[in-house]
Amino acid sequence: MSKWLNLNQIKKILAFLGPRIALQFGVGAVISILLFVAEVLFAYTLQLFLVALGVMRVETQVLPRWAPSFFHLENMSSVIVLILSVGVVRGILLWGEKLLQGASLESFKVLMRQRLARWIFNSDSISTAEAVGLFGEKSTWAGYAIYHVQLFTMHTLLCLLLAFNLFLIDARLTLIAAGAAVALFVPLKLLTRKTKANAQALMEVWDQMTRRMLSSIKNLLLMRIYGTWKTEEKETLQNLDRGYRHLINFYSTNGWQFASPQVVGTFVVCGLAYVMHKEQTLAPGLIVSYFYLSFRLLQSVSQLLNGYNTAAIYWPQVEALAKWWADSSFDGIRNTRSLEPETSSTPANTPIAWRLKQVSFSYPLTTTPVIQKMDLEIPPAKTLVITGASGSGKSTLLNLLLGMSTPSSGEIQVHLDHTAGWQSLSEARGRLLQSVGYVGAESFLTEGTVYENLIYGLREKPAAQEIREALTKADCGFVDELPLKLEHRLTDQGQGLSAGQKQRLGLARALLRKPRALFLDEATANLDLDTEAKLIQTLHRLKSQMTIVAVSHRPALLELADDQLSLQ
Repeated sequence: MSKWLNLNQIKKILAFLGPRIALQFGVGAVISILLFVAEVLFAYTLQLFLVALGVMRVETQVLPRWAPSFFHLENMSSVIVLILSVGVVRGILLWGEKLLQGASLESFKVLMRQRLARWIFNSDSISTAEAVGLFGEKSTWAGYAIYHVQLFTMHTLLCLLLAFNLFLIDARLTLIAAGAAVALFVPLKLLTRKTKANAQALMEVWDQMTRRMLSSIKNLLLMRIYGTWKTEEKETLQNLDRGYRHLINFYSTNGWQFASPQVVGTFVVCGLAYVMHKEQTLAPGLIVSYFYLSFRLLQSVSQLLNGYNTAAIYWPQVEALAKWWADSSFDGIRNTRSLEPETSSTPANTPIAWRLKQVSFSYPLTTTPVIQKMDLEIPPAKTLVITGASGSGKSTLLNLLLGMSTPSSGEIQVHLDHTAGWQSLSEARGRLLQSVGYVGAESFLTEGTVYENLIYGLREKPAAQEIREALTKADCGFVDELPLKLEHRLTDQGQGLSAGQKQRLGLARALLRKPRALFLDEATANLDLDTEAKLIQTLHRLKSQMTIVAVSHRPALLELADDQLSLQ
């Protein structure tokens, strides 16, 4: 527990939760205190109600010294107004309790997904499986953990206040009841261990199933060809069944923990009430209040245990998000990277050139450099083709040239125009990105019209003639054959278009940026030979207008090269 009491650790926890959730936990504590006050008021107002009904005599009621004068009522209508008023206030507080717990859940999910979205759109590289897992079930389940932590903390405070109030009414009886409650500690502890074991097993099964499902979706065609899809389907269904059994075991043990305090507590409280009546240690009025508050305490203890156990089943997801936040999030502990502006009002006006001096790059938490002490010059209006085996650093080098990654050591300079001369890439990054076109291996299309896809990312809408010229340069005559031409609607997968047509649309979009450098990252990897040849002819015509940097493992693109860089 000492690590939780450490001031530095508490600061980290508060930073992870964010100010909104920290405030909600504070408000939860206030609601618990107010709910305690309402419960005590209701317990004593109950005496007045029983007196007004004639069930109790006036002289048997015992009201606390702090009770205001209007509490001493005997008129039925006044008592009913009072007890209903207290009941309404109590109901509002119970509503606020549930609302606040739900708000904590949703606030946490939104906060995590905001952080994850920022990470996804700004990181140098991410794992798709990790991003999907964190953004999906881990954020959702961690939100439920926070919901039940809020439940646990609120009812812990309420239980302490109720127990203290019962102690003030009669210390001896309360200590006897507490002693009886200790007898429940050992079986409840065993049930808690079983709950945690089921929670851990469930998370392991779920993570395994999610990873396998993602892999299956990506390789479904291969599995159908190889005849292994039935095996994968069977394994997934078995994992679902194992997860179901772990959940049923959890609900069973959690149910026992929820019910045990109320079952055992009922016997204890009724026994104490009987002893109070026989020994006349408490006036009948106080027995009524003590009885009511005791049952409210038992209900709160059950809620407390429910909150603790349910939080336990989801807590590994909170730990996973906390580790990600500490290591990778932009507002986390280790990562203090500040985001640079992505655009500039003054793009380059001549073909772009680069210089790399003794550049090395390693990914975080790795020791082996991907690129080591590289010297490279890319002249303006020339074409560099980068080749190499998978994992040799081709795409990493593109990211370095674009300023998406920062060298571990060395310097990268860029020449955008004669006015600025050679500049550090980190200083000129905004102007550089405004002057670059990019075509990747997978053509990126959004759901919308051909026109909307062509102008994607442009700061100003191009003239009709500019669109026509870009389509012509990119050999996109097929657009005129579409039913609605530029207004023809596409899905995000570009259904109805061939791979070559989608790639040529991507090239036309890149050309509409009026780029001074064109980056091609395996842009012909998914094209047939005929389509690839047409695209290379188009690039030949564009060579003198811009610098071209192409990553490729296919020999046809080498026809474009003024220089070739082979990475090992």
